[in-house]
Amino acid sequence: MISKPILHPIKLSYGVLRRGCRKSKTPLILKSVKEINLNIFYLDKHPGVAAQQMCDKHVVKMILESAQLLCTAHHECPTDTEMPTKFYKKTHANHPSAIWVRTNVKNYEWMTAHALALCEEYTYRYDKVHASQAIIEWCSDNYPNIPHGHLAKMPQCMPDEYKTDDSIQSYRDYYWHDKRNNISMKWTKREKPHWWRRAESHELQGIG
Repeated sequence: MISKPILHPIKLSYGVLRRGCRKSKTPLILKSVKEINLNIFYLDKHPGVAAQQMCDKHVVKMILESAQLLCTAHHECPTDTEMPTKFYKKTHANHPSAIWVRTNVKNYEWMTAHALALCEEYTYRYDKVHASQAIIEWCSDNYPNIPHGHLAKMPQCMPDEYKTDDSIQSYRDYYWHDKRNNISMKWTKREKPHWWRRAESHELQGIG
């Protein structure tokens, strides 16, 4: 069974908001990987459960991508709050996932909770602290200049054949039918997600 995740509380710390460029010291921009295909694997509506259901490969990889999405929101919607000395540069600002994160506060909160849960999962599985965790923690305490609003539907960044009206089911189908052909599907210290075990059972029985 998937244990209930422990999530850090998220503070709503706007400070003084102002549109336009910040008149402040330019942060040291960390270089990102040369090629990156941003995504948010929305495997469950709960940000912590979604993190726990990711395979080992994605627990490692998606922390960096999550941090980049959060940093991009700050670059696109800055406030007067000073950014950390080390901060990721803006990347793929017009990607659907990047736009979703900065659309409103609820989306940003979900993303920060998910990113923190991924960091906790990384530490749980590997007994290490991910290099991006400090930046994610800063982002969880400092919000960009974005409006309030309701949690928006997660964009489905995947081949059209997996897209449905249900983003969670779409991402699970994408995981099962596509991602397992490209990466090793292992869950260190975790059981496989219930929906993955069901898909394996159906495959053995020749169902679906």
